[in-house]
Amino acid sequence: MDSAQGLMAQLDALFHPKSVAVVGVPKGMKTGRLFLMALLDQGYPGHIYPVNPHAKEIDGLKVYPSVAGGGYRGGCRDRADSGDQQDIHRIHDPGPGRPS
Repeated sequence: MDSAQGLMAQLDALFHPKSVAVVGVPKGMKTGRLFLMALLDQGYPGHIYPVNPHAKEIDGLKVYPSVAGGGYRGGCRDRADSGDQQDIHRIHDPGPGRPS
């Protein structure tokens, strides 16, 4: 694969991701939750992996406790058999001292 084809493949993964991890998605109506709802409402065809250590389920989706060790192939164990890998991680961090 030449460098132009490699660049096109990288851009394709960015603009047409097969799966998305929404890291820090809150249970309440905040930016991360609205992003998750938009993915669902628009009929996103890929896998969606919400990540929040304080929730089990949000909007009918299983929520994973962390990126590093508890749920999907982006670094986690119990979905390793799916063979899925996230093309995009959307991170929502409220900042220090602010509730998520």
